[in-house]
Amino acid sequence: MSEVAERSEEEVCDGYKRVELGPKQERIPAEWDTSKLEEVAVKVGGKKPDRIEDSPSEDTVPYLTIDALKNGAERFARLGDGKECFSDDLLMVWDGASSGKVYEGQRGVIGSTLSAIRFDEQKISSEYAYYVLTSLENAVASLREGGV
Repeated sequence: MSEVAERSEEEVCDGYKRVELGPKQERIPAEWDTSKLEEVAVKVGGKKPDRIEDSPSEDTVPYLTIDALKNGAERFARLGDGKECFSDDLLMVWDGASSGKVYEGQRGVIGSTLSAIRFDEQKISSEYAYYVLTSLENAVASLREGGV
């Protein structure tokens, strides 16, 4: 049996450290840091704009709903009528059956069931955060379904 296989779960190999990640204790490389989401990002909650239009114009942007993110925007709103999303934001479904689903951001007005997650790029890249958050989609969905 190898030395690694003989180590107990409590031991930490050289070059690693034990940290709390949610409810679990995990081993990560010693040079890695951990941060809570609120330490590296802000949440911008969406809202239904005062006015939604069926066709684009010079002063409108896409109205970002779950359907628009899946199939392309078919409705539009003025930036002043809602909360703005930028292309380097991530969008997360914050309400309803698809809660926890993550989409890459795009410029537009954030719909009421979505929130933009805006990262401090000095602390974490939004590209990396996208992969972290998409890996947690099922965990977030299970919290919703579990009635927490």
